[in-house]
Amino acid sequence: MADAERRGVALDMDGVVIDGMQFHVRAWQHAFREVMGVELPALEVYLREGYKEDYFIGQVAEKLGISVTDEQFDRIHDCKLAHYDDIFYLDPVPDIHQSLSLMREMGYALGLVTGAKRAVAERALSEMGVRQWFDAVSGSDEVSRGKPDAEPYQKGGQELGVLPQNCLVVENAPAGIESAKKAGMLCVALESSLDKSYLTQADKVIHTHAELQDWLREEHAITGGQGPWQLP
Repeated sequence: MADAERRGVALDMDGVVIDGMQFHVRAWQHAFREVMGVELPALEVYLREGYKEDYFIGQVAEKLGISVTDEQFDRIHDCKLAHYDDIFYLDPVPDIHQSLSLMREMGYALGLVTGAKRAVAERALSEMGVRQWFDAVSGSDEVSRGKPDAEPYQKGGQELGVLPQNCLVVENAPAGIESAKKAGMLCVALESSLDKSYLTQADKVIHTHAELQDWLREEHAITGGQGPWQLP
């Protein structure tokens, strides 16, 4: 049973904890170019950040007006993963360590809710040296319905043992914001990948982790760091 006062913070990974979207964009573009002979605009990838890979391919194919056979689908998927592994390197979002440290100091349970697979998230957090700060990690391979469905953040909140209204979500993409709001959680969006005009469903849009830290301190001064999150 969830503690009625305990708080949690659930963070997306790419664009919030690590700057991984740059590699996803390049890998998806490479895969669609190699397999389908089409150019995939970067914006179409950023707008679908957090989607499960099978859903992503179908959505992008429809947007581009192309048909993808089962064989091409598998080739796109495999080509993307291979190219991503070839080009990826760990690139933490600036000031993320300070944000995580502050959240822990304030007594908040921390969770990671990502559209990547659990093993990928575990490796990234371990390489950053912050895995021990997280109470729960949830990947796309652990839910039946990915973002923008509510299931990912519902699962994240349950694993943290906090009520939805006591769980703050830090996101940077429309699908993740929608997932958080459907789960009944307050959502702060980081303007790391997309302009704020694409993040209007969030309760608040911020530019950097330094600004997030200022907001956390302001909110904590009002609420004492317990119970439902509030907008200062």
